[in-house]
Amino acid sequence: MKAVVLFSGGMDSTIALFWAIHEASITSIDSVCINYGQRHFNELRQARTIWELAKTGSSAKLNKRRVIVIPDVLVGESSLLWQRETNTYSNVEEAK
Repeated sequence: MKAVVLFSGGMDSTIALFWAIHEASITSIDSVCINYGQRHFNELRQARTIWELAKTGSSAKLNKRRVIVIPDVLVGESSLLWQRETNTYSNVEEAK
């Protein structure tokens, strides 16, 4: 059976990848990373590193790693986006 792992490079998707590697019924694994313009570039970089490390030990199962870039989809005031710095508050009342 083939599997596709939506792989961000974070903890949850890394566990999903290694679960798929160790699942006996899965014979081929592709991963898909989505770069949608948020500030998670460190996780995307980690995804590449983790994939390469996993491929070293499990090269028979790991097939293709894809990165899909979706430019300019998210525009807004969120601190997750490039346009804004993270707001910090010392208490809940300041955030209102």
